[in-house]
Amino acid sequence: EEFDRPFVETSVNGRPGCYFLVDTGAYATFIAAERAREVNVTINSARFGSQMGSGLSGAFASGVAADVTMVLGNTRLNMQTVQVTPLGGGWGLPSYGILGRRDVLDLFAMWFDYKANTVAFAPYDK
Repeated sequence: EEFDRPFVETSVNGRPGCYFLVDTGAYATFIAAERAREVNVTINSARFGSQMGSGLSGAFASGVAADVTMVLGNTRLNMQTVQVTPLGGGWGLPSYGILGRRDVLDLFAMWFDYKANTVAFAPYDK
């Protein structure tokens, strides 16, 4: 399918077929609260406290989950923490979240091919 935003398919905690929006302006990676249960992600309020946010749609609860595993291509990412917040969707496919810079995108060189509707990632050489 074609979408007007860059999405990549990942797996989260072993569940394949999870589409994430690539957002080079997002500081962190977010998992959609609406889909967190499907990928066995739970907010850990006891460890990280609770969070509230507000936006155009009003106030909402969000939080932090620990020990989330994502697989992006052939790369396994063991994420110590990830933000969980309502994202609402409306992007043309069932999105599981947003890939952000600090914990995912800064680890890779990226190429966007808009004609082919693809995003390619390569880990930086160490």
